[in-house]
Amino acid sequence: MTLVAGLGFRAGCSVDSLRSALQAALHEASTQHGEEFTITHIGALATAEDKAHHPALLQLSAELQLAIHPVTLPI
Repeated sequence: MTLVAGLGFRAGCSVDSLRSALQAALHEASTQHGEEFTITHIGALATAEDKAHHPALLQLSAELQLAIHPVTLPI
């Protein structure tokens, strides 16, 4: 199974906080679905269009070698 991880965050976030949130989400998904989800299950990252070029997200994307998919949010 390939997952897309959607990340919402504040402008002042760090790459460490994004990485931690991603790990926590994978742990929660593993607990709820009874199978282990790891970073290798993630095929891409997604976030709101206005956050797609945030330095912390760009760094996480580079580290994990994952594309970022900007999402247009309704007004």
